Amino acid sequence: MYKDELTPSERMRKLVMREEIDRIPVMGSGSEFGASLSNLSLKEFYLNPEWAMEVGEKVVELLGLDSGPSYGMPQGSCWDFGGEVELKTSPRLSFPIVKKRPVEKVEDIDNLTIPDIEKAPHMGRTVKFQELNMKKGRDVSFTVGSPMGVTVDILGATTMLKWFRKEPEAIYRIQRIATDYILKRADYFIDRFGVENCSVVSMYPMESNALIPTSLFEKFSLPYISEIHSKLIDKGIKKWSVHLCGDHMKNLYYWKNEIKLAPRTTFSLSADMDIVETGKYLGPDYIIGGNVPTTILKIGTYNEVLNYCEDIIKKMKNRPGGFILMPDCAISPSTPPLNMYAMVNAAKTYGRY
Repeated sequence: MYKDELTPSERMRKLVMREEIDRIPVMGSGSEFGASLSNLSLKEFYLNPEWAMEVGEKVVELLGLDSGPSYGMPQGSCWDFGGEVELKTSPRLSFPIVKKRPVEKVEDIDNLTIPDIEKAPHMGRTVKFQELNMKKGRDVSFTVGSPMGVTVDILGATTMLKWFRKEPEAIYRIQRIATDYILKRADYFIDRFGVENCSVVSMYPMESNALIPTSLFEKFSLPYISEIHSKLIDKGIKKWSVHLCGDHMKNLYYWKNEIKLAPRTTFSLSADMDIVETGKYLGPDYIIGGNVPTTILKIGTYNEVLNYCEDIIKKMKNRPGGFILMPDCAISPSTPPLNMYAMVNAAKTYGRY
C-alpha cells in the first residue's frame, strides 16, 4: 500500500480549496460502529459522550479514515421533546426503543415546547461531545435537519405519512416547531463556539422519492429547508454536508435551483442514486461523496468491497469539483472492520493522483 503524503486535515482542506491532493479522501459515518468495536453497549455509548469521543478517535486512527469522530442517537429529538425512549444494555447493540411519542394526537401539538439546548437529554450530550472536539482543535459539527427528521421523531413515520393527507395543517405546525428548534440549536453553537469553527450536517431520509412524491416535498419540506439554508449561510456558515438518503433524483432540481447552498457543499449520496449523473447535474461547484452500499459493507467479503470501491473510484476520481469515497449511509454496528479497511485500501491503491 502507498504511503500518504498529506494528513487527513490537509487533504480535506486542499480538496475544498481545489488544490492538488495525494489521493481521494475516504470517510465513514456511524458512531454505533465504533461502539461495537469497543465492547460498549449502545446505551453506554449514547449516554457518555466522553466515551464516544475516545472510541471515535481510536476507530478513525485504526482504520485510517479522513473523517473525525461522530456522535448521535436515533430518536434523539423524540427524547428531547419529552417522548419516552428506552435504552437497553442487552442485547449489547440495541438501538433506542420509543415507548411514547411527544405527539400522538393533534391536540398534543399545543403542548410542544422547544427544548432547552443544554438541558435536553440528547442535545445536551451532543454539546458536551462538541466541546471535546473544540478542545482537540477540530471543527464543531452539528445537525441542521432535516426538519422532517425532527417531525418524524415527534410523530413516528406511520403517523406522519398518514397526516400528510388527513391532517396537513398539523404537519405544517410541527414542521414550524422543528425548524425553529433547528435554528435555535444553530444559534447556540454559533454563539458558543464561533461561526468560523462550525460545520453543519443535514440528512434527508424522509424526503426520499421512495417515501414521498416531489409534490409533498415541495409543500411540506422545501420551504423549511430553504429557510434554514438561507439563514445559516447568511450567518456565515461555510462548511456544509448534505446527505441524500435514499433516492432523491427527482428532488435534485430543487437543490440546484431553489435552495441556497454554501460554496463547496459536500453532497453524500445513497446507492439508490446514480452518482455520476448526480455529480454532473449538480456541477463542479460541489463535492460529491458516496456511495458504497452499507449492505455490501455489512455482508460482503473484503474483496467484494474492494472491487466495488475500485469501480466507483474509476468513475469519480477525476470528477471536476472533487470526490470522497464514503458509505451510502450510517455504518451498521455489525459491519466487519476489515470491510471498512477495504474502503481505505481502495482509496490508497486506486484513488491516488
